[in-house]
Amino acid sequence: MLKLIDRSTCIEKRNYAMVLLAMRTGLRSIDITNLELSSIDWRNKTIAIVQQKNGRPLMLPILTDVGNALSDYILNARPQSSLPYVFLRCQSPYTKLSRSNCYAISCSIMKKADIRQSGHQRKGFHIFRHTVAARNAVTGNIAL
Repeated sequence: MLKLIDRSTCIEKRNYAMVLLAMRTGLRSIDITNLELSSIDWRNKTIAIVQQKNGRPLMLPILTDVGNALSDYILNARPQSSLPYVFLRCQSPYTKLSRSNCYAISCSIMKKADIRQSGHQRKGFHIFRHTVAARNAVTGNIAL
């Protein structure tokens, strides 16, 4: 599915990094949109946040593919801005993305992949969270 994102534009680099982060970590869309540059510890290869929904601290390893996507976006595509957030709009005004932006990104990717979503199915970035939780249940890892 990620092969459908060509990563040649600011928007595609951002969307790829966001979706890969969601798919590999199961982070909620609100936590992805609130992710700050200071939350990423490149030296120790971790992301540390306080989850918006439950207020719990969470530290995640930065997997190689996620780190590569994040660094490609931050270094090569993220607009110059004093805002602390990682993911910004690619057109002026450069503001933080919203959860509805995440939903639109996931719908676009699902459409490109020709994956239909009916009314009762999980939608948006939550589908990635559910997939990570299901995978962790099978492998015995702790769910988010």
